[in-house]
Amino acid sequence: MAKARLRIIFPLLASALSLAGCQSELDLVPISEVEAKGFQRIDFEWSSHDNIEAFDYFYYSDDFFSKPASTADMTFAHASYAWAIANFPCDKFDKENYANKSRNARTLATSLGFKDFECNHSFTVKPQVDSIGLTLARKELTIDGNACTVILLGIRGDSYEAEWASNFTLSDEGAAYGFATAANEAINFVSRYVTKHQITGAVKFWVSGYSRAAATTNLFAGFLDEAIRSNSPMFEGLTYGKEDIYAHCFEPPAGASSEVEGLHGEDFNNIKCYINPDDLVPLVAPKEFGFERYGVQNYFPSASRTLKYPTYEAKMLKLLNDFFKRGHKNYKPYAIPSFTPLVGAGEDDVAAFSKDERKVNWKVEYQMTDFISNLADVGIGSRWTYASEVQEGLARTIGMVFEKAEGGTSPFVDTLKAMIGDLLNLDLIRPLIDDIVIEELRPYFGDDLMPFLVRAFKKTLPNIETYEIRSIASGLSELLTAIAHSTAYEPSLTASLISLSNLNAITYTHFPELNYFWVKSMNPLVLKDPNPTTFHLTYQILEGFGAEDIDVINEHGEIVMKILDGNPIKLNDTYSYGIRTKFDERGYPQAYYNLYFPSEGSYQVKMRGEAGEAASAVLSYFDSSTSKRVRIKGLSFNYDADVDTKIEILPLEL
Repeated sequence: MAKARLRIIFPLLASALSLAGCQSELDLVPISEVEAKGFQRIDFEWSSHDNIEAFDYFYYSDDFFSKPASTADMTFAHASYAWAIANFPCDKFDKENYANKSRNARTLATSLGFKDFECNHSFTVKPQVDSIGLTLARKELTIDGNACTVILLGIRGDSYEAEWASNFTLSDEGAAYGFATAANEAINFVSRYVTKHQITGAVKFWVSGYSRAAATTNLFAGFLDEAIRSNSPMFEGLTYGKEDIYAHCFEPPAGASSEVEGLHGEDFNNIKCYINPDDLVPLVAPKEFGFERYGVQNYFPSASRTLKYPTYEAKMLKLLNDFFKRGHKNYKPYAIPSFTPLVGAGEDDVAAFSKDERKVNWKVEYQMTDFISNLADVGIGSRWTYASEVQEGLARTIGMVFEKAEGGTSPFVDTLKAMIGDLLNLDLIRPLIDDIVIEELRPYFGDDLMPFLVRAFKKTLPNIETYEIRSIASGLSELLTAIAHSTAYEPSLTASLISLSNLNAITYTHFPELNYFWVKSMNPLVLKDPNPTTFHLTYQILEGFGAEDIDVINEHGEIVMKILDGNPIKLNDTYSYGIRTKFDERGYPQAYYNLYFPSEGSYQVKMRGEAGEAASAVLSYFDSSTSKRVRIKGLSFNYDADVDTKIEILPLEL
């Protein structure tokens, strides 16, 4: 979930940046052409990583509000992302002085012509467990000859310290409690603002947020849309409809209840979600617990979903690196860290992990999806179990940690790094491995992990007493035991997470500037040849068991995936495939093959197994709207000694 400065990233040097074209110049749209279309350049400031004040620009026009909110518009999305990160707490003057944390938001709202800027009390004091920072401003416009007021709502989406705990408070029914509480506070803040400034008549709402603020934005707009659908609008004296609520959600966790009818239909298509497929944060709260998001789900390009990804990534990275080159000392170009599945428990009680040879070109998206699904289904079991046994201790732990931490720090990430360092260097890891592998020992995982937690918290919070650390860590025991239980069914998940390089790769995907520049690279007023809004690219997956040999041949006759004698053979750096362990109803392990197919192209899968042996496979695809896999068809067959079993994979038409 969203985090306070969850950015243990950027250790990579220029030599790592090997994508073709990344260093070439981009063809920018001249400002004269932009202005001729009625847009103005707006410069803005926000607190970037490591508390550095950063600068960039976007293009704005009041005509944004002349189009229905359901209209797709990447120039508007870019402006909305700028507003979202301008609402990060300003650390320019004094990071401990909370009274002026909304400075960047105030400055930007004024630059856009909005007046009567206000922030709520929670934006002026140290964040608490259930607080939410909010800003508001307004602007009178005449659109198509009709007067209206645009209400600009901003939500604090980073550096919110103990407020992070609220992200994990789900409750046992309805929308996620922590996000719903924040959304309702935003509704109440708007209501008080409207009354104070005597706003009446036609209004339009512009709201956006990143991470926790994106989930709050999603529920704020979703609750307003639901009220409109039931003919009971939220605000008396105001005239507005669904198309007057412009909501942009960047890297949003899921907080809406999947029981809401038509979450992704026309009643909510004014709500736009923008998601990095490799980002862990949008995977929670888990879909397995019944959580989704309102509105249209737009996914950025990823290597998981399109063969054209290197070209798209090169443009985005060029914009990103130009930004850092301009604003940061000791600049070095950055590349997106790679993720490597690992296995192994070590020898002689010393941790020693090696690359998981069962998986070829495995992506963060696949590994994190498996991790969250296993944790929800196997480790915790149900939303009710989480609400009754996990969330209270977890929220208490987070609150206590941030109470002891310095403002603006990320103690959980720092603690995790310190703990991983100990795990990789101490012989104490053997009991933890036993706790994971031996079912009878799993309840002891939390107790055996305690020495690592105590040592790690002492490193990151040196002024805290040992008894306080034990009190903090005890709140994590149920969650840690659930993780141990869930990862036992896929050993690679455990080993892969005990890796600083993989932790970098996982956290990088939620880096706000990374995803900001994905959006900017799609803005047709920034680049003459912008990245296409290939938001709904997806992937197909063929999974089954019983095959000893598999060849996957693309439409050009090339073998692009290969499994020989049950072992994956790497042929290229593009396609993801491999062997995973699943357990049947009797608890016996079965080796399942997993073949992933990006959206484009046709493929023929040739399979061979023991003659006469019965086998099966399932072809499914990732549904971008629901973030769930959808079954396309199931296949049952017997292997023939003389003829390959063939399965055709055709491009999806969604």
